[in-house]
Amino acid sequence: MRQKEFTLQRLKEAFVRLKAGKPERTKADGKISILRINEEAGLSRGAIYYYKAFVQEVKAELPILEVDRNKNQAINNLQENLSSELKLRRDRDKEKRLKTEYRIQAGNFKQLTDEVVKANVSLTFRCMELEEALSRIEAGKVVPIK
Repeated sequence: MRQKEFTLQRLKEAFVRLKAGKPERTKADGKISILRINEEAGLSRGAIYYYKAFVQEVKAELPILEVDRNKNQAINNLQENLSSELKLRRDRDKEKRLKTEYRIQAGNFKQLTDEVVKANVSLTFRCMELEEALSRIEAGKVVPIK
């Protein structure tokens, strides 16, 4: 293979890698330009311009690729917005569920507290009754001292 054919092949492979979004020598940010193709092919600066037909083909295809890139970027932005909206909705629903559970727990604690207070009052009253009965019994056993 002659040197020119080999270099042209390197340029074409670099262009394919950039279109696929899998560059080896440049950033994978989706941007494609004549200079970036040249860098991706690993050629010296400006070497791509010796291949005028290839440069014309690329220049004709670049606006189409840019439109596709913008479409994909818009779609990605929409998906990110939808996913963030879904996350917010999930968080809101989780908060509602937790509030409901906490209200139920608070109601259960109040009911339990009321039962404990009721039992405590009942026991206190029973203690008073027993103390009174005990004092009456002991009062009858008092022996007067002479």
